[in-house]
Amino acid sequence: MSFFTSLTGLNAATAQLGVTSNNIANASTVGFKRSRADFGDIFYLNSLKTGLLPVQLDIAICVRMREQLHAQPGAHVRVDLPAQTVTGPDGQVYAFKMDAFRKKCLVEGLDEIGVTLQHDAALKSFEVQYRQAHPWLFNL
Repeated sequence: MSFFTSLTGLNAATAQLGVTSNNIANASTVGFKRSRADFGDIFYLNSLKTGLLPVQLDIAICVRMREQLHAQPGAHVRVDLPAQTVTGPDGQVYAFKMDAFRKKCLVEGLDEIGVTLQHDAALKSFEVQYRQAHPWLFNL
């Protein structure tokens, strides 16, 4: 877990550094557009990488569901990832958008390594062919 935390912090710092360097490099150019690293985007992607589904709904919908939950203690909200819907305590169904690849990863319980390992046979085949095509690289 500490490695992932370190990697997450490093990725966030890298994104911020890239944004800052772009802002400095382009500050005096025509049509300069300032950009920034958004914490929401970083949190969203890191949540998905850890298996947490961050659903994005309109603020009015969220307020309405929160009011319903407070009015009915013990009420439930149902999230259906395959259908990409959230069902509120009143039975109202709301759709949310989800990238197909990230949805597949969450449904199948895959992380980045798991996705890579799905191509294990193709990777091994490539390695064998590459070794045969470039033997001088491996006879050191």
